[in-house]
Amino acid sequence: GVAAGDEEELEALLRCSEVMQFRSGEELLQRGCTDRALFCIYSGRVACKSPGGKVHVRLGPGSLVGEMSFFETGNGGAASLVVADGPVECACMTYKAVDTLFNANKRVAAYFFRNVAVSSCVRLDTLNQALHQPAGGGG
Repeated sequence: GVAAGDEEELEALLRCSEVMQFRSGEELLQRGCTDRALFCIYSGRVACKSPGGKVHVRLGPGSLVGEMSFFETGNGGAASLVVADGPVECACMTYKAVDTLFNANKRVAAYFFRNVAVSSCVRLDTLNQALHQPAGGGG
């Protein structure tokens, strides 16, 4: 949920994003994509796939995808292929739109980066747990 007092910052971010819908199997991000777009999943689930096609994580509502290519220029772009695992609705924020907003409103920037940091920590924890599961997926 949104913390008390953060409604204004969230509204500002929503105004600079575009709501997008994807059908099952459609690609949100191609591996290596350098478009610098960040997606926030509203509903549905996405699968992040390795170059060999193995699903290494599935993400649902509230999750962010595309942060590597969004923040870091000159890298190899998106690290994973991200596909809709059923119908998906998400917000897409381009770097240019977000950067313009941040230059106008530092509170929105602080809100955004705090939430990206939390989302990234949750994702790393999820991946860490998946890597340390016994063979056969028990647990």
